[in-house]
Amino acid sequence: MEMERATGVQQPPCWCTQATFSAALLSQISEATRNKACICADCVKTSQRAG
Repeated sequence: MEMERATGVQQPPCWCTQATFSAALLSQISEATRNKACICADCVKTSQRAG
């Protein structure tokens, strides 16, 4: 979304719109950065393997 905003060029949907974020992974995000911070694909994969 940021790339589209910066360039004006429409982008395909982000991988994260189809990812599943576990409660354990989301609980690692501080209250101050919730709904602002991004979680990278590697962190999601690591969490899925651990979970």
